[in-house]
Amino acid sequence: MKPDSPPAGNGKLPAYASFLALPALLGLIILGGLASVSFLGRCYSLVCIAMPPFFAGHPLRMPWLILFAGLGLTAALTGLAYVLHSGRQRAEQLVWRRTSELRENEARFRAIAFAALDAIIMIDSEGNITFWNPAAAEMFGYPTDEVIGRNLHQLLVPKQNREMHARRFAQFQHSSEGPLINRVTEQTALHRDGTEFPVELSLSAVPINGQWNAVGIVRNITERKRAEGQSRTNEARLQSLLNIFQHKSRDIQELLDYALHEAIILTASKIGYIYWYDEERKLFILNTWSKDVMRECTIAEPQTVYTLDKTGLWGEAVRQRKPIIVNDFKATNPLKKGLPPGHVELLRYLTIPVFSEDNIIAVVGVANKESDYDEADVQQLSLLMDSVWSIAERKRVEDVLWETNRQLQEAAARAEEMAVQAETANAAKSEFLANMSHEIRTPMNSIIGMTGLLLDSGLNREQRKYAEIVRTSSEALLRILNDILDFSKIEARKLEMETLNFDLRTTLADTAEMLAGRAHEKGLELTCMVEPDVPSRLRGDPGRLRQVIINLVGNGLKFTQRGEVSIRASLESEDEHSVTVRFSVSDTGIGIPEDRLDILFSPFTQVDGSTTRKYGGTGLGLAISKQLAELMGGSIGVTSTEGKGSTFWFTSVFEKQPEGDAVARERCVGLQETHPLAVDDNESNRLPAATLPRSWGCRFDESPSGSIVTRQIDVESVKHHKRILLAEDNITNQQVALSILKKLGYRADAVANGREALHALRTIPYDLVLMDGQMPEMDGYEATRRIREKDSGVFDPMIPIIAMTAHAMKGDREKCLEAGMSDYLAKPVHPEELAELLEKWLPAAHDAFLKGAQNEEGDVLPDVCTVHGSDVFDESLLRKRLMGDEDLVKTIIEAFLADITDQLDALRSSVAAGDLHMAEQLAHKIKGAAGNVTGAALASVAHAMEQAALAGDLERLKDGFPLLDRQFDLLKQAMTGEK
Repeated sequence: MKPDSPPAGNGKLPAYASFLALPALLGLIILGGLASVSFLGRCYSLVCIAMPPFFAGHPLRMPWLILFAGLGLTAALTGLAYVLHSGRQRAEQLVWRRTSELRENEARFRAIAFAALDAIIMIDSEGNITFWNPAAAEMFGYPTDEVIGRNLHQLLVPKQNREMHARRFAQFQHSSEGPLINRVTEQTALHRDGTEFPVELSLSAVPINGQWNAVGIVRNITERKRAEGQSRTNEARLQSLLNIFQHKSRDIQELLDYALHEAIILTASKIGYIYWYDEERKLFILNTWSKDVMRECTIAEPQTVYTLDKTGLWGEAVRQRKPIIVNDFKATNPLKKGLPPGHVELLRYLTIPVFSEDNIIAVVGVANKESDYDEADVQQLSLLMDSVWSIAERKRVEDVLWETNRQLQEAAARAEEMAVQAETANAAKSEFLANMSHEIRTPMNSIIGMTGLLLDSGLNREQRKYAEIVRTSSEALLRILNDILDFSKIEARKLEMETLNFDLRTTLADTAEMLAGRAHEKGLELTCMVEPDVPSRLRGDPGRLRQVIINLVGNGLKFTQRGEVSIRASLESEDEHSVTVRFSVSDTGIGIPEDRLDILFSPFTQVDGSTTRKYGGTGLGLAISKQLAELMGGSIGVTSTEGKGSTFWFTSVFEKQPEGDAVARERCVGLQETHPLAVDDNESNRLPAATLPRSWGCRFDESPSGSIVTRQIDVESVKHHKRILLAEDNITNQQVALSILKKLGYRADAVANGREALHALRTIPYDLVLMDGQMPEMDGYEATRRIREKDSGVFDPMIPIIAMTAHAMKGDREKCLEAGMSDYLAKPVHPEELAELLEKWLPAAHDAFLKGAQNEEGDVLPDVCTVHGSDVFDESLLRKRLMGDEDLVKTIIEAFLADITDQLDALRSSVAAGDLHMAEQLAHKIKGAAGNVTGAALASVAHAMEQAALAGDLERLKDGFPLLDRQFDLLKQAMTGEK
């Protein structure tokens, strides 16, 4: 045995072998110590132990290999432990974040649900309630702890509807679909106390744990339904009044028969009656029974006269002097005295006394309504019959007068003629009421035309002054109506813009000339300047451009007491095909407070109440100007300093005419040798007048004295008596054409369509017609054809008619001639071309054109924004509508004031609740009611609020209440005389 060999059989190694095994032992110790892993709350360890046999069976190099293998395995396990630990942390963070989000969402949902005014209810797949907010508890009367887990259909659905809801819920359980899902519907709900009430239900499906649950939002619409019902009832009563008033009754009996028919409809009854009552004799005398009574009654000899003491329940209306309601007529009642055999069966019954001052003059009864009569029926029937009796009294007086008139007719032929005239006037009045919208303009055109004839006659100074007031006031009213019409067209997107060739400088000069008279009347300077770099020959709508300029300059003249108003056009931008021009109108007037600038361009608004009262205005001019500026591709704005003046500006985009600049330059060539003279005592006015000629290279002089020029104009002034009718629907084009005609020395009247032109030609003997081709109601071509007919009724069927067309294209002349027109003129109208045609068809006009007759002194264009008292309340028009019946006027006003207050309160409530649909309906009702009683201003504000509701603009609706309340207060004051 070798010395270094281990002893046989003892299992021990030599000392050096133990030393060599030390690395292996160290590796195993490290491996065992590091191989401990924690994961998901548990600890896992790898333990490696080297036993003596292990050392005995391995060569000496194995300990080192084991050391490195242990270190590698330790590193791998350490990496695995890190990955598992990081994954665990991420998983825990994700779980924590998702849990937080769920908690936040749940808290947010509960906060919303618990703060909601509407009931929010959730049910599971079996129809059992799982969520119930405080609003639901208040709406249905059940606290939360009493409803959770209970079946919704058994708890909240009326018994008669449960089977239907069960079928729908079965469909929902199967497919999550149904007729109520994702819709807003009206349903009937059941309160805890057993009462049923209407609700609005919005239902959605929600998947939870693989099953379909439902969430419903419920709103109590009882008040809305009540308001709708009240509104319908009030509207029905007013409609009944209108029907009765318009019904052509031959006598009082026929009127009362029809009134009873309307009363039965209004109260939803089946039958009714009217009895006269004599207070002195305490006697009832039958006036009329309804037709259904006559068909069903089988009494052999019906009694028509009763004494008060012989009457039963229906006589209580006289004995108690108040309405009597019996909703169970079959019940025992000691006041009943029985019905005669064959009498119509009575189930429910309402009777009211009709008073004249303090005396009962009649009793009206209705019966057999499907539901119970209530105080609303009493109120509606009482108001209706009070009005009917006013009409009946008027008819009675009319009958007396008619009989007296008939007797007078037999004695004198003149009395007969007056009766015929009265009948004709009544027929004309009926036609007026039937064609109100058209006839508003036609009489005004006749007044203006006839006043013009009157002004042409020999009047003294005072008479001429009165006639001028009539004409200018009529024209102002027409302009206000046209403003409203323009605004309505713009709001309805029905205003069409034209594209015509025009000269910008000529257009602005003509517009300034139109307004110069007004400036002169106020002692103001009016200047107009176009910068030299602005192209002249453009394409666009010159009529609408003039309209904006006229509106802005008109405002400047209105609010300026001294100083000047200036018009300026400058180049904003330009490219090869188009140009953007900036127009500004500056004044030295009262200025505008800075905090009021934002509302200037809103419709129906002025700066403040005092300004409105002092200066007038409809509040539409700037709103229309804003819309027109935008339609012309631009914008509008204002800068102002209170007490110093304002500058309104707007931009417009125009196309360039082909070779427009070249033509403009050609016009300047011949001007370089001219020597213009500017005469003005205001140096600031002479400066802009010099800018353009000097830019052309002209030799230019100025003078502060105009005595020589004035004398020359006085010499050239001339007046002609030819009369021209202008048919043109564009108001601005009307003003331009009328201004040109006036400058040429003619008096002209304007109408807005072919129908009005026919009426005017049947009324006044005109010498020539300027007829636009495209007009509403009846175009110029159709109007010309009717004028040429032999039986047209016009003074001269062969009168010269000159067409004004916006298209100078081939075939236009043939179209005009085919319609019967004499000639045609292309738009825009130029004075020279118009003068040539007038010379051709009215030879006497040639001298006027050569002499350039000037406007008459004092003929000032009225301000289109003047506010009339009749806008608030036109009492004379209402009286005329009601045929002069003062009692009926009073009754209608009282009924209106009683009803409109409720309507306004209901509108305020609907807006506060955010119910835009109801707000739109109520605003529409207020507009109609105010219009019926001639409260135009209140109707206009209500219309604006109706449009805001339709547009979904709740803030604009809220902002409208101050103006609405103000107009109602003014209307009430005007109606009642209170301050």
